[in-house]
Amino acid sequence: MKFLSRMVRVEEKHPPLSIDNIKDPVALTKSLCNTDGRAKQSKYKYPRISQIGDICIREWVLGMQGDAQKSEFIPFALKMIFGIGSGLHNYYQNSKDLFPNIEGRWQCLGCGYKSPFGKRPEGICPGCGAHNRAIQYSEHYFSLSEPFYVTGKIDLFLPIGNPVRYRIGDIKGVADDKVEPRGNDIMQLAAYLLSAKYDDSLPKNVDTTTGYLFYISKKMSYRAPVRTIKVVLTPILEETITEILMQVKKGIDEDKIPPRRINCKDKNCPFIVQCKELGDKNDF
Repeated sequence: MKFLSRMVRVEEKHPPLSIDNIKDPVALTKSLCNTDGRAKQSKYKYPRISQIGDICIREWVLGMQGDAQKSEFIPFALKMIFGIGSGLHNYYQNSKDLFPNIEGRWQCLGCGYKSPFGKRPEGICPGCGAHNRAIQYSEHYFSLSEPFYVTGKIDLFLPIGNPVRYRIGDIKGVADDKVEPRGNDIMQLAAYLLSAKYDDSLPKNVDTTTGYLFYISKKMSYRAPVRTIKVVLTPILEETITEILMQVKKGIDEDKIPPRRINCKDKNCPFIVQCKELGDKNDF
């Protein structure tokens, strides 16, 4: 009879660990992982497009007038959702599984070199010689001061049609495949389309009339793992968004107090007392 000989690692004997007695999976997670929430502070610089559907004009005007900061606490559950969302964005922007032809600017993780707007660069990084895998998609950040104050970031650009024009895409991770277009998501993408009209750093052939919402299901689905919703910047949407942002700009530039928000329930707003003192004051 022939036996196989192999090297077997001999483990040193250690006393039992206290965590080995934890049976509850939630409690074990807390023992091994960081399950704390995260405190966040942010300045009132320019209104963010991601908040356009739920913005308080008075809050932003007071914040930018006084160079204030807003403090908020992000609980662990919400922190995890944000992390999953960021992971979805990064994966689908940099693999060819869903968007094989996206264009935009690409940045080297090694030296920070950022390519001109276009297709994914081939070969090594021209800045430092890093492998092509070190070059990743760079979301388009913008900050406008004219004709209004606004900032945001665009997830991706899709080349469409002949001659080619680029359409803006916005990725949303959702719990299942039954999602219908949400009002705030439509407002957000419409605000991107509006802002692109005034963003001189973008190519001239970026379509500022039509974009796409990509709802990616986090739940296994053979029926519809991705649902795509076309969003058109209608005159009503353009007028609504422009009016909101112009009110913020007018309040800041002309030192005016906007009307207070009806039924405001934001407990993290740093202007709760000041807003109450101002009451129904409205300089508009």
